[in-house]
Amino acid sequence: GTYQELTPEYLTPCRVFAPYTVDMEGVPVRKGEYVSRHAQKQFNTDPLVGDIFENWNRIAPERRTVLFASGVEHSIHLCEVFNARGVSAAHVDASTPQRSTPSKRGREDIFDDLRHGRIQVVCNVRVCDVGWDEPSVSCGVLAFSTLSIVRYMQTCGRLFRTFEGKQDAILI
Repeated sequence: GTYQELTPEYLTPCRVFAPYTVDMEGVPVRKGEYVSRHAQKQFNTDPLVGDIFENWNRIAPERRTVLFASGVEHSIHLCEVFNARGVSAAHVDASTPQRSTPSKRGREDIFDDLRHGRIQVVCNVRVCDVGWDEPSVSCGVLAFSTLSIVRYMQTCGRLFRTFEGKQDAILI
């Protein structure tokens, strides 16, 4: 079925906001996708990171949020900005262990904290794009560019899960 045919019984309606555009001209492409370390340079600037926070704070400050960053340093930077501005956030990437260790918080604890409202935002790099399912999340921030329609649809699809009391999703 189409998105419209599946909404609202199987999928949550989504409102989309596009407050900024990042110029990707000149960013190298390999295997049909932007080269991550070069793409990250376009996104991981203080003005744009601040703009991402300000727009999220204006549009969806009360919502559990998953933020999709362009690279590890970018995700960490965004997480630091959210925390510094009083919003509880955690960062997850490929090096984040599944379970917490004495030296590093694990994915299970981070996602459990999001699910139960102990943190509000999870900043991630290619961890939550595909197969991750937390239907209580009702806001997604795409802080990356992709040339892949499949990656884009999979990433956006993380928001469309229905959940009791969830009226809609917001995609920024």
